[in-house]
Amino acid sequence: MGLLELAALGAAIGVDVMSVGVGIGLTDVPRRRLYQVGSVFALATAASFALGCALATVFRGLLHYVPGRVGAGPLEYVAPEGAAAWVTVAAAAILLGLGLQMVKGKGGSLRLVPGPVAVKGVWSLLGLAALVSVDAVSAGLSLGMLDAARAGRAVAVVGAVNGAMAFLGLGLGRKMRSALHRRLRSAGGFILIALALKLLFHRF
Repeated sequence: MGLLELAALGAAIGVDVMSVGVGIGLTDVPRRRLYQVGSVFALATAASFALGCALATVFRGLLHYVPGRVGAGPLEYVAPEGAAAWVTVAAAAILLGLGLQMVKGKGGSLRLVPGPVAVKGVWSLLGLAALVSVDAVSAGLSLGMLDAARAGRAVAVVGAVNGAMAFLGLGLGRKMRSALHRRLRSAGGFILIALALKLLFHRF
């Protein structure tokens, strides 16, 4: 994926981060606390994305082997070209599934309507950051299977985009409404679906 596509991916999975940022921004939180929240959200998303990329490394190795033919051994080796096709299909399926869930409103890491969200204590903040970054694991798994060599840059871009979205949500918290959150989740889902289809068309 190019830089623009990585940014689009980061924006799509950053919808929950921005939405929760809106909720926190609605409360009477000191400016210093807002900076802490935005930074923790960015780091949590980057870490979750990196975890997905790491899992993809294992998955790529497993995809070099598929169930053997009837009467043959339990596993047979697949040539790198064949494995690449399996990897592309698997990665596209992950993005497509995640995107459809977001559009339907049944998936995502945290389905909440923006409202005042109180964050008290370190554990509360870390728990909330973990919830809003769950989607990043799936996205990292998908991208890691396609382009492991650029995983480091992808982690940096996704983390930066999500950090920017978190700070944007925190800053605009007093102006945003619940309807906007639903529209943002749908938009994010369509972005993921488009990326999945692009992967399939480019491969086949």
